[in-house]
Amino acid sequence: MTEMSFFYVNRVLNNVYRYIFVDKRYSTIYNVVEVKEMEKSNKLVKTLYIITNVLFFIMIVTGVIILLALITTTFIDITAPSMIPDIVTIGQTLTIETGSLVGKDINSLVGTALAVGTLSISFLVYLLFILRQILRNVKNNQVFIESNVNKIKLLSYSLIMWAFVSSLGQFFLTNAFINAIDVGAGQLSTSFNLDLQTIFFGLIILLLSEIFSHGVHLQNEYDATV
Repeated sequence: MTEMSFFYVNRVLNNVYRYIFVDKRYSTIYNVVEVKEMEKSNKLVKTLYIITNVLFFIMIVTGVIILLALITTTFIDITAPSMIPDIVTIGQTLTIETGSLVGKDINSLVGTALAVGTLSISFLVYLLFILRQILRNVKNNQVFIESNVNKIKLLSYSLIMWAFVSSLGQFFLTNAFINAIDVGAGQLSTSFNLDLQTIFFGLIILLLSEIFSHGVHLQNEYDATV
């Protein structure tokens, strides 16, 4: 019995020795899996970086077009009959007969819509610019760095601020739309609605920035001990 126990103990010790000093199969398998996961992550980051770049330049071109349209409305009388179609369709559900539009307020409506559109596009360009910088750092294997933490915080603050700005823009655009419609004896009104979803999303990103900040602290401690 003692000899049998000694045999098994010796066998276990030999296996441990082979695992640590000789046989690297398990370590190799682990490394291969880790490398494959890293390759997948790098491909995903590169793909997101490319998509963000494409969207960034598309938004810039779109913003320039809307800005030019906004400037053009100050020189063109769009209340002329030849400038307005009989029916205007907005989205899939809203259809407006232009006969109900009040001429003196059409320019104000179009100007407000283009101004809100320009502001929205500018904000999207700004967000994509920040996101491009974060993805570029991650693509260069610079994940837990102070620069990323600051950019993520800036992203969250910008989203929270945009929730208020976009809500105001929607409020003014709705008022301009109501003023441009002749409803006869009827009356339309609007109210200010705060975009709580965007604020909530901004708070989540702010929480993510705090997690990244802790990761940066741990990374600095690790680098200091190596």
